[in-house]
Amino acid sequence: MENENMDLELVQKRDSVINTIQNAVSEYYNIDFTKNNEETLKKKQNIAMFVSKLISTVDKNGVPAIMNASETSIRECALAFVNGDFDFFRNQAYLIAYGSNLTFIVSKDGLVTGAKRIVPNLELFSDIVYKGDTFEYDKIGGRTTIKKHEQ
Repeated sequence: MENENMDLELVQKRDSVINTIQNAVSEYYNIDFTKNNEETLKKKQNIAMFVSKLISTVDKNGVPAIMNASETSIRECALAFVNGDFDFFRNQAYLIAYGSNLTFIVSKDGLVTGAKRIVPNLELFSDIVYKGDTFEYDKIGGRTTIKKHEQ
């Protein structure tokens, strides 16, 4: 019986959160969700993905974040997620729950994806740098070009 009450409470909370997020997104982006165009369908899909992740994210006590997170922190995280068009399933962003606070964090993969949306042919390279490494580099036209890196 206790499980059924928790499930019912979770469904009610989910519906309330979806309405809150849709209202916030509608107001922020000036979108009419009654119209079924490409933009509204994409935003609805992102909201559904966000709520799905919100339900599966648990705090340190194992309680779904949707049950304890404040409405303000949920709204702010949802707007950041919908605005950035990130994908939780590709590890481009994470939700972290701690008590009534919910935090949205963009991963390295999310930052790279966002940068490639702006500059499609951008190539990004990374390497591990340790304390004590030595570098030789040139500054050409405001850009730093590494000539040599020794670990």
